[in-house]
Amino acid sequence: MVHLSIRNAALAGLLVATIAAAPGGVTTRDCRIETDQTNSNLNDGSFTMPHRVKFFRPGTDVVGDSAKGNYKAGTVTITGHVVLHDNGQSSDAQRAGAPPEGGPATLQCDELQVDSKSKIYTCSGNVVYAQGTRRATAHSGRLDQGAHSLDLNGDVRLADGEQTLTAQVVHYNTVTKDVSTSGNPVVVTQPATQAGGSPTSTLPTPGSTLPTPAAKATPKP
Repeated sequence: MVHLSIRNAALAGLLVATIAAAPGGVTTRDCRIETDQTNSNLNDGSFTMPHRVKFFRPGTDVVGDSAKGNYKAGTVTITGHVVLHDNGQSSDAQRAGAPPEGGPATLQCDELQVDSKSKIYTCSGNVVYAQGTRRATAHSGRLDQGAHSLDLNGDVRLADGEQTLTAQVVHYNTVTKDVSTSGNPVVVTQPATQAGGSPTSTLPTPGSTLPTPAAKATPKP
């Protein structure tokens, strides 16, 4: 009887110890991560994935060079050549009123922290976001799919066709396409449409807004 208890204790220890080189990645109720090697701890839920990973949740997929996180908490940090694709057709987007023909979006960065339960993606390092005709670059950002908002920080540059906007902070609604900015100076550049028109204006007051493509501002002569 004593020997049996010792054996069971040893077996239990093996179950909660780190499991190395386990293939297949991690699957939870909120997401799925695929890779060729997973080092995980069944006791606390932590894991590392040293090789190429593919992350999936409805309407969104992410690839990167490696990952680490906690499957119980639903968190994962993906590092190296990270690319996130949002097809724009997720149930979350439709409930928020996104049009069925809404285009996809792509987010690139050096590191992406994912909270799969709250649908929040925090990106840092060489951030590039593209949706339709708009393309933005920044030092860091935070994409909240539940609120359908993207906050970009640090030397943000947003381009839409020939129109550009630079600011320190840009807030972008991924459904309505509305843009608001803060941080001085805010500079808007657009092509001159009249003789003598000035293509560049500096807005020293925070809270400026970049017009949507359907309602672009016309520079005064």
